[in-house]
Amino acid sequence: MAHLNRTTTTKKLNETSSIGETDTLKKQIEEERRAYVNVAKIRRVVKAKIDNSKLAFSFLRYFCFLCIYCAAILLQREPQNTIGMTAALTNYFLAYSYRDPNSFDLKSFTDIQTTKDFWNWLEIYFVDTIYKDSYYNGDLMNPLDRNTLLQYMKQTGGFRVLQRRALPNSCEVLEKYSLFLSDCYAQLQFDGLVGAIDKSPFVGSASGTVYNYTAPSVWLDPGYVFQFAADRATALQQIRSLKSDRWISKATQYVRLDFAVYNGNVGQFARVAFQLLISPTGKILPTLKISCRRYSFYQTTTDFVRLALELLVVAGWLCYVYAFFRDVLLLRRQAGSQILAPFFFDTWNAVDIVHLLCLAMVIATWIFIVLDPTMNNLAISEEAVRMPDGGVVDFSTTALAVDFYFAVNGLNMLVSILRVLKFLRMNAFMGQLTDAFQLMLPSVTQFVVLLFIFLLLFTAIGTVLFGADLVDFCSTLDSIDLVMGFGVGWADPFQLFEADPNAAIFFYYPFTFLNGCFILPLTVAIIMEAYGYIKEAYDKAKSGDLADVISLPFYAQLYRGLVRNVGGLCGLGAERREIPNKFDVGRIFSDYAGRDLVPTSEVQRHFEQDEETPWELAESIIEKYGAFQADPALQTLLDRQDHAQQRGVGPVAARVQSFMEDVGGMSLRVEQLLVDQEVMHRKMDLLTAVFQPALMTD
Repeated sequence: MAHLNRTTTTKKLNETSSIGETDTLKKQIEEERRAYVNVAKIRRVVKAKIDNSKLAFSFLRYFCFLCIYCAAILLQREPQNTIGMTAALTNYFLAYSYRDPNSFDLKSFTDIQTTKDFWNWLEIYFVDTIYKDSYYNGDLMNPLDRNTLLQYMKQTGGFRVLQRRALPNSCEVLEKYSLFLSDCYAQLQFDGLVGAIDKSPFVGSASGTVYNYTAPSVWLDPGYVFQFAADRATALQQIRSLKSDRWISKATQYVRLDFAVYNGNVGQFARVAFQLLISPTGKILPTLKISCRRYSFYQTTTDFVRLALELLVVAGWLCYVYAFFRDVLLLRRQAGSQILAPFFFDTWNAVDIVHLLCLAMVIATWIFIVLDPTMNNLAISEEAVRMPDGGVVDFSTTALAVDFYFAVNGLNMLVSILRVLKFLRMNAFMGQLTDAFQLMLPSVTQFVVLLFIFLLLFTAIGTVLFGADLVDFCSTLDSIDLVMGFGVGWADPFQLFEADPNAAIFFYYPFTFLNGCFILPLTVAIIMEAYGYIKEAYDKAKSGDLADVISLPFYAQLYRGLVRNVGGLCGLGAERREIPNKFDVGRIFSDYAGRDLVPTSEVQRHFEQDEETPWELAESIIEKYGAFQADPALQTLLDRQDHAQQRGVGPVAARVQSFMEDVGGMSLRVEQLLVDQEVMHRKMDLLTAVFQPALMTD
C-alpha cells in the first residue's frame, strides 16, 4: 500500500506544472498552517504577561514606598549636622595637648595611662577647655554667651563624673598569696554593669565625705556619681577634693566624665562622654564618645515634611501587613492549615516577614524616641539647662534607643534589597539573577556553616599563637574580625611576623592557601553552577511558547507598560493601545477554557457571530500571539519543508523521494494516517504541489 502511494505521488509530481495551480496549492498550504488555533498557547502567554504585569506594578508601589522610607530616615538622621558637631567637638578636645607637670611631655586624653594622668588632664587641661568666660580678644563674655564652646555650642551647666567598682576579694586567688595581697578584684564586663559590682558606700580618705552608689532606675546609669559646679573656680576646688579623697581607687574599673552642649543653629544637643576602661591587669583604655540629639523633632518646615513622609511610611506598612494576613487567611481557606508551614518557610515569604517585623520595630522605637520625656521636661533658665532633678542633661537612655533605631533601619534596608531582587522576576532576563539566588541558597547556607567553622578554627589558632603578643587576639570578637580581615585583605599580616615570625608562618600561609584555593573558588563555583543552570533553562525556554515574553528586553517591556497605562495622557503608542490588552485577550478566548487546540473554522464561526469581537480582530490577536497551527499530524512534514527552504539545500526532489521512502518505514502514526483515506489523499496531494517545482527543475 505504501509503495503504491509513493509511486502515485511521484507520478503526480512529474505531471503537475501549472504555475497557477502551484499558487493555488501554496495558498492551500498556508490554510493548512492555519487549520487550528493553539488556545493553550494564548492562555500561557496571557498568564505570563499578567504575572509579569502584577510583579511590575507591585515593584512600582514598593519602589515608591522605599523612596519615601529612605527620605524619611535620611531626614531623621540629619547626618550633616550630626557629623559636623561630632567632628568639631572631637577636634576641640583631642587635637590639642597639655604639658605633663612631671615628665614635661605633651599629652592628650588618649595618652592617659595611669590614674594620675587622668587627674592631671582633668585639672590642667579639661577645666580650662570647658569653662569659657572671655572672648578670643580678652573681653568678658555676656552672661548668655558664657561657657560657649566653638562660638556656637553652649555648655548646659557643669559636668559630672561616674565610676563603677568591683567588690573587694571578688577574684579567686590561692590562699597562701592572700598574706601578700591586700585585695583582689574580678573583671567587670560591659562598662562595669555586669559582674561582682560593689554598691556599698565608701568614705573619702581626706575629707571623710561619704560617696553613695546611686541607681535611680533601670534605664539610668547606676554608679557613684559626682556633679561639678557650673563655674571654673568651684569645679577646680571639687576636682582637688576628689583627688585628695582618692575617689578613684584600685577597685574602680569604669570612669566616665560627661556633659552636654546645645547648638541653637541646628537645634541639637550633643552629649560628650570621656570614658576610662580600667582593667584589673593595670591597662587603661581611654575613649571619647559623642552622641547628638534633636531637642524637638517637629518644629521647622522640614520637620513637618518629614512627618508627612513618616505617616506615609506607617500607612504603607499597615497596607503591607493587611495584604500579608489577607493572603495567609485566603491560603488557609483554600488549602487548609497544613499548607501554612511551607508558606512561612518559603524564601521570599520569610524575607517579607522579616521586613515587616523590622518596620514594626522601627516605628515603635521612633515613637519611644519622640515621646521621650528627657527632652520634654528640661528645666531651662538663663544660666543652664538641666534635668528636672537638677542634674546634667543626660539622654544616654534615648541615645541607646537612637543607636538601636538606626541599626534596625540598616538591617531593614538590607532586607529591602532582597525584596527588590524578588521583583526582578517581572522580566525574564533580569529574573535569572533572582532564580539563581534562590537556587543557590541551600548551597550558600551550607557554605556559610563551613566558612564559620573555618574562621572559628583559625581564630582559635591565632589566639593560641598570638594572644600574648597582639591586642586584637585577646577577645573572641576582635579575633574573628582580624581573621576575616586577613581573608578579605584589609588587615596587615606583617603584624603577625613582627609579633612572632615562626608562629606567623604556621598561621598565615596555611590560612592563605585554604582561603585562596578552597574557600574563594568554592564561592565562585556555587554562584556559577546556579547561574549556568538557570541560563540553560532560560535559553531553552526561548524556543517554546513563551519565546516572545522571555525574549522581551526590559526597556521594551517598560515602554509597553507606559503606553498601556499613561500613553493616553501624552499621546504615546496610539496604534498599540488599539490592540486588546492581555486581560481583554483572556476574556475573548475564555469560551475555550479546557480546550488546547481548536479548529480555525470553529473559532471563525464563533467570532463571526460575536457582536463585541469581530473575526478580523480575533484573527489579528491570534497572529500576534503566533497561535495559528497546522494539523498536528502534518506539522512535522511542513516543518521539514520550511527547514529545507531556510537552509537552501537541494535537490528538493531527492529529499522528497527520501522522505517518501521513510514513509514506508513509519510505524503506528503513518498507518493510522493511511487508514483515513480521505484525509491522507488530501495531504499527499498537498505535498505533491509543494515539491513539484523542484522536481521539474531537477
